[in-house]
Amino acid sequence: MKIKVKTKYNTLQILCNLYDDVYRYEAENPSEIQFDRSYKAVKNIIDTLFIKLKKKLIGKQPTDKFTLNFEYHEAFFLQNFIARNDSFLPGIYEKNAMFQLITVLDQKL
Repeated sequence: MKIKVKTKYNTLQILCNLYDDVYRYEAENPSEIQFDRSYKAVKNIIDTLFIKLKKKLIGKQPTDKFTLNFEYHEAFFLQNFIARNDSFLPGIYEKNAMFQLITVLDQKL
């Protein structure tokens, strides 16, 4: 099942920056993370998803509005990723943009 989400370039940029911040935190603090099977499986799905999103970010102009297509499991894990890592978002604009994306994903799921 495909899930389509309409978004703006800025939202995608904030999302990719969030992923980079979380990835950097994991690299700097490996002792705080349990590397079990479930973590590795979720990390693989998230990494694959963000490769796709970063390719989309590179190929778009900053003024473009576009549609993101997700598989059901990608949308589910993306929603959880944003919700669990919202503390890495620097400002209120970024948090609002991500909460709007969470809301849209939740409605589509």
